[in-house]
Amino acid sequence: MTNNKLNPNWVTGFTDAEGCFMINITKCGTNKSEWQIRPCFQIKLHIKDKYLLLKIRSFFSEVGTIVTNYNYNFAVYAVYSLNDIRNIIIPHFKNYPLISQKYGDFIIFNNKVELMNKGEHLNKKGIIKIITLKSVLNKGLSYNLKIYFPDIVK
Repeated sequence: MTNNKLNPNWVTGFTDAEGCFMINITKCGTNKSEWQIRPCFQIKLHIKDKYLLLKIRSFFSEVGTIVTNYNYNFAVYAVYSLNDIRNIIIPHFKNYPLISQKYGDFIIFNNKVELMNKGEHLNKKGIIKIITLKSVLNKGLSYNLKIYFPDIVK
C-alpha cells in the first residue's frame, strides 16, 4: 500500500482472509415470487480498523456502505447493489483471483449473480436454482429456508 492507494492484490488477499460473498434470501409478500433475493459482498472488522474499510470502499469506486455498530465494536463494509456487484466487485476478483477456499465460494456467488441478472430470481424455478447454490455456501441454508424448501439437498 503506497501513496495511500491500495494494491489490488492486497485487496484480494484481505478479502480472502476477512471477506464474504453471500446471497440474502427473505420471505416477503410484496412481490410476485414472495421472496426477496439480494447479493452481498461484505467485510466485517473490529471498529478500530474501520479506516481499512474506508480505504477498501474507496478502492471499489465508493460503492456500498459502511455501517458501524458501537455496541458490539464492529464495522461492516457491504455492497448489495446487483449492478455494483456485477460491474465492480466481480470483475475485480476475476482479474485478481482469490486463492483460498473462498475462490470456490466466489465462483458460486458469481453464478447466482448471473442468474439474478437474467431475472431468474423472479420465478420459482430460478429461486430454487439460487437456493440450491446457496446450500453449498458458508453455513448452508437457514432453518426457515429448509422448512420452505425441504427438497433442496447440498
